[in-house]
Amino acid sequence: MSIETEGSGEGRSLDPSCIAALDRLVVADRQIAMMRSNLERRPKELEMKRREVATQAAALKTAHDTVKVAQKKIDQKTLESDAIATDVKKLEGQLFSLKSNDDFNAMKTQIAHRKEKDDLLQTEILELMEAIEGLKADEEREKQKLATVEASLAKAEEKARAEMAAAEAEVEAQEKAREALLAELPHDVRTLYDVAFERRGNGVARLVDQVCKGCDTQVTMNVMGAVMGARLVVCPHCQRLIILGS
Repeated sequence: MSIETEGSGEGRSLDPSCIAALDRLVVADRQIAMMRSNLERRPKELEMKRREVATQAAALKTAHDTVKVAQKKIDQKTLESDAIATDVKKLEGQLFSLKSNDDFNAMKTQIAHRKEKDDLLQTEILELMEAIEGLKADEEREKQKLATVEASLAKAEEKARAEMAAAEAEVEAQEKAREALLAELPHDVRTLYDVAFERRGNGVARLVDQVCKGCDTQVTMNVMGAVMGARLVVCPHCQRLIILGS
């Protein structure tokens, strides 16, 4: 088999139907590549929404943890206040068993100090209880935001599944049509096409103004003349089959 390359002899002639099939293959390969690119992009788009959900879930956890910390402080201060109240009650029960005024006054002072500390604790507890209401409201807002982004993700996933199923079916149909085009090619042409496609991702390049548009390399007049004469030509630079461009 003789294949036209730079410096070689004349290649075999290509009939118009073969050139037309190669021309349609260029379009089919481009469409299939575009559809596959769109299919690959959809999971990436969904991943962005999943990251948004994860970010919002983290924000909700932070708000929830803040509420827990505030509640823990309230519980701790309440326990401390209860302990002081128990201590005060015990001390007050001992007051009238004291034998001297000095002991009585000293215990009264202890009781007063404990009550002052308890008053401070009660104030802090009230302040925390007021603050926790705002923190719980913040947590509820974060929870609602999470529900919104989760619903948005679920809707996007459902839409993506339907669209990807349709797109995959279209790709399958296009690939069957592509196989039919390949079947129209003579065996030697198809072999050269398959090799170039495997190496380069597409098997055909157009020749425009003496330049192979597969590799943007200028070819010789000999190669250009062979292409214009409907000969089987392989680009000497990128090994793609060359057909005349428009």
